[in-house]
Amino acid sequence: MKTNEKKTYYYNVKGGVTPADHDIKYDMFVPVSDADLGDYYRGVARLEIENAKSFDEYLEDISGHYVEGVGSWQEAHDYLVDLLQAMMVELVGMTPVERPKEYSAIINESYADGTFIDYSIDFYPEDGTVAIFIDSSKKIEDKVLSREALYQMLSIRAEDLID
Repeated sequence: MKTNEKKTYYYNVKGGVTPADHDIKYDMFVPVSDADLGDYYRGVARLEIENAKSFDEYLEDISGHYVEGVGSWQEAHDYLVDLLQAMMVELVGMTPVERPKEYSAIINESYADGTFIDYSIDFYPEDGTVAIFIDSSKKIEDKVLSREALYQMLSIRAEDLID
């Protein structure tokens, strides 16, 4: 018997994250054509966030941000890194019998002033690689997590994704 309980994942942020509470689009069969690997399928989880205020306005006052209940933009940023990981766990967990060669969870966050942050995590089951990335507008590169800090927040491993 399957329940409709939403799972909360606890990585780095107090209170955890619950991906089912968000408008995430899951697609297990996105076709990929690669010169070296040939044609295969990629599983993708995507979340588009359009914040109503400019980035600088959220630095001053976080109210109204997509991530509710946090005290600062940095807390919201950390929350989205954890949500990204939870999205990957959910994506891999809903895999049918035939597994895609690659999985990607992506959060595209935009602000009213055109500022953006793209969060992504990729998982390759064949070799167990898990890689996490952040790309952002040039003007806020000093505000987003550094590559080293981002990798310190990476809590999921291949062993956690494949049973």
